[in-house]
This record gives sequence, structure tokens and C-alpha cells, in this order.
Amino acid sequence: MIRELSLIVLISAVIVDSSALFPSTPPAIQVGATNFTELVLSKKRVLALYYAPWCGACQKFFPLWEQLRRESSQKTEFAQINCEEEGLLCKSHSITGYPTIRTYSTQTSYDDFFGARDPKEIIKWHLDSEPSAEFQPIEVSKLKEDEQAKTDVRINRADGSKRSIGSAIRLSQETFDQQISSGYWLVMFELGSLFDQEMYSILGSLQQYFLQYSSENLAECSLNHGTKGAQDWCENQVKKVDQVKVGIVNVLNSRDISERYELTGFPSFIVFENGRVMGIFGERKTFDNLKDFVVHNIL
Repeated sequence: MIRELSLIVLISAVIVDSSALFPSTPPAIQVGATNFTELVLSKKRVLALYYAPWCGACQKFFPLWEQLRRESSQKTEFAQINCEEEGLLCKSHSITGYPTIRTYSTQTSYDDFFGARDPKEIIKWHLDSEPSAEFQPIEVSKLKEDEQAKTDVRINRADGSKRSIGSAIRLSQETFDQQISSGYWLVMFELGSLFDQEMYSILGSLQQYFLQYSSENLAECSLNHGTKGAQDWCENQVKKVDQVKVGIVNVLNSRDISERYELTGFPSFIVFENGRVMGIFGERKTFDNLKDFVVHNIL
């Protein structure tokens, strides 16, 4: 009986220790839109963590975040923002990837940490850095108004019809797999940030480019390929680009999808062929770069 009780106590201790070592969320002050000014911007200096509970990189960082808090001076103030619950607040501060570690100094200056995620390095950077990036956060109430007033971005198709970038080809967690399982897709994974919304116009231009690609490039097939067989092959390749569909996934509403592809920076772009990943784009996001990325991964 005593041995059984000892075993139960030992198992209980192991369970408690495990939960302490691997917390599901970092135990720090949660900050939201209603108290951000009071708890962050009104302070002399605050170290803030922007995260999402489903983010794999965040889960790995949480124990280090707790170690950092435990080993730092009591004078260091910490804040954490759950961007799944405070999406509009994160938009207003242009958060495009998780986790984002940011130090705030006064109401208009900040700096982001890009080094190795070592607690001692982070706290040294936080105390020694001189934040120089300036920002003017957009009021959350204004963002709500913009969300309600936002209209679809539409593009003209070759047949004269319109295609909506804002809603017609938005991919949800429930329909994603079925929709991308057929054909070619360029999918943008977004947080819904202001930068993401700026990408909509580029997506519209890309879709227009895809739809017109064959008519502008078929002539080169006959010029550059002598035999009919080679010309037919070239034409079939060129026509693939015409078939590219553009999709948008909001990762805050479809977290299982972003976890599947281990995406940590947004917006991110993936090219699919019949559901298979052909390429993931993480470079400077311009029309020309994205156009070349898609064509390279399809042809």
C-alpha cells in the first residue's frame, strides 16, 4: 500500500513538473486594446511579446520567455499580446510574424529583436538598445471602421467578367484541401494586417498577368521550337499559367493550415499543383518577384 501511494505521489510530481516546464501559454501580463496605452506606451520601457497560441515557433519560445522573466531584474516590465484574440491591435502595430519580440521606449519609439533567442541576449538587448523606429499606432476603433467599410478588390478577366480577390476566392479551413486539390494555385497566407491588404492590388495584377500569359507567350513557341511536337509541348506548358488561381487564407481563422506548412512570417505565399506544394516564397514581395516565383514553379 505504501509503495502504491509513493508511486502515485511520484507520478503526480512528474505531471506537475512537466506542466511547469512546458506551459501552454507564457505566464505574463496579458495586454489588449483596452489597456495597451496604460501598460505599455505610458511606461519608460517595456519588453513585449506578440504571439499566437497555435504558432509552433511561439510554443518553442514560451519556456525561454519564462526563463527570461525569471532571471531578469524586477525593474524590467514585460507584456504579452495574444494576436489571435487581439488581431486589430496587432494590425495597428504592423505585426507580420510570430513570435515578435519588441521593446518600447516612450510612446513613439520601438525596436524589434532579430538575434538568437537566448534569454541573456534578449534582456541585454532590451536594456542597452536605443529604440529609433517611430510609429503612430492606428486606433483600433478606426481599424474596425475600415474592416466594415472594406470593399472587395476586383480584377478584370479576359472574358470581361470580374473576379473578386477579397471574397470569391478566400479559402477557409473547411474548404482549403478540397479547393487546392485540383489545378494550380498561388495562395497568400495573411494575418489581415495593413501590409497584407496592400498586397491585394499585387494579387489582382498577378491574376491579370496569369490570364493573359498564354496569348502573350504562345508566339515564342513557334519561333523557338522547330518541330510540331516541340511546339505543342511548349504551348501546353505556357497554357498552365493561364490556369493559376489565386487564393487567400487568413491564418487567424485557419491556424491548422498555417501550422501544417510551418509558416511564421506573413504574408507568405505557396504555389500548389493538385494539392502538392511546389514552392514557398519568403523573399521581398513585389509583383516581379512573385510573378517569377509562380512561373518558375509551374513551368
